Amino acid sequence: MTVGRQPRRCCPKWNPKEKTRVESLQGAQRKLSTAGPLFGLFRRDSFSRASRRLYRRLNSSGPPLDPASGPAYGPDDGFLKTYLVKMDQRERRPAPPLEERICDAFNVLPDEIRVAQPQVVVFFTGPEYNSRLVATFPAACILPVRGFSIEMLAKISHPSLPEHSYRTYPPAILRVGAALPGVIERIALHSTGP
Repeated sequence: MTVGRQPRRCCPKWNPKEKTRVESLQGAQRKLSTAGPLFGLFRRDSFSRASRRLYRRLNSSGPPLDPASGPAYGPDDGFLKTYLVKMDQRERRPAPPLEERICDAFNVLPDEIRVAQPQVVVFFTGPEYNSRLVATFPAACILPVRGFSIEMLAKISHPSLPEHSYRTYPPAILRVGAALPGVIERIALHSTGP
C-alpha cells in the first residue's frame, strides 16, 4: 500500500453551466466511470508510477502486464493507493486548522490499513508530514534506515502498521535527486530479502 500526502484536485472545479456543485461532481464521476478500469488518466502521475514500480519490485515473480488488457490496467496494479490527508486546499496541503478538521472528521487511514492488511506500507509524504503521521498513528516511532538519512528514508513503527512500513519523500522529489530507484530497492530488500 502506498500513502501520499493529499490528493491534488480532489474535487473538480464547478462548471457554471451545471446548476449545482452536486451536478458538477456527478458529471466528473460519469467521465471517470466511462474511462475504464483505474481511469488511465490517473496512471501517469509520479505517485502512481512509483507505486507500480514498487509493487513490481515486491512481486517480481507475479504475472507480467497482460497485453490484452492494454496499457491502462493489468496485474501490476495490485497495490492500493491512499492519502494521509484526504482532501487538498486549492491543490495544496490544507492550512493547519482545516487539515486538523479534515483529519478529525475523516480519519480512516488506520481503518483502510486494518481492512486491507498490506504487508508493506510506504508513506510518500516526506518528513514535513511527520507530525500528521504521528497524529494519525499516535506514538508512532520514526526510525532511521541504514545507509539513508532519516529524512530520505525512515522505518515507521506502530502497532497498527505492518512491520514493513516506511516513510520517504514523494516520488516527484525523489526523481529530481535520482534517489527513487535506490529508495525502492532498499524498501524491497528490507521487505522481502535479497
